[in-house]
Amino acid sequence: MTDHAPLSVLAERLEKAALDKAVSDIEFFELQKFVFQAAIAALKGKDTVQAPEANYLVGLIGLTDGDRFKIPAQNVLIHLNTAYQLGHAGAGIHLYRAHKGVYPFIPETMRSQSKGVLLLEKLAKTNYPHALYELAQHYLDLIDGYVQNEDEAPEEHYHQAYGYAKDAMEAGYSGGFLLV
Repeated sequence: MTDHAPLSVLAERLEKAALDKAVSDIEFFELQKFVFQAAIAALKGKDTVQAPEANYLVGLIGLTDGDRFKIPAQNVLIHLNTAYQLGHAGAGIHLYRAHKGVYPFIPETMRSQSKGVLLLEKLAKTNYPHALYELAQHYLDLIDGYVQNEDEAPEEHYHQAYGYAKDAMEAGYSGGFLLV
């Protein structure tokens, strides 16, 4: 690939390829490798315009293929956190998921669900629809934990789950509509 597309376009291609069943594992790996190299080149070149996207891509690729690309788990979190600090909202979502334990590449010792929830709450204050949805899902998961243990969930959890789902729906996120 000799594409000189902006990293945001490459990120979009990577996301589509990840969902496309017609893309072979080898083709996906080659695309992943190309995007990774482009992101690293932007970081080494100190491209401040593409820095949020570059850090996000390195972190995202690290979450799913950190071993293959030789990215230590702590560096994955550093790249995602840097992208989030530079204003990349998607990085905040993946940081939350990493702290929640969605990605097995991040060891238990590096996880902090409360830190992840704080990140989501900050994103929710900006009315970022995906963060609102994730917070609604977080409270539904908490409720489910109570139910699994045959305990009664605090009423506040129900109100928060509904409120965040409603806010996500009003912000135009279809997942919020489904949760409501």
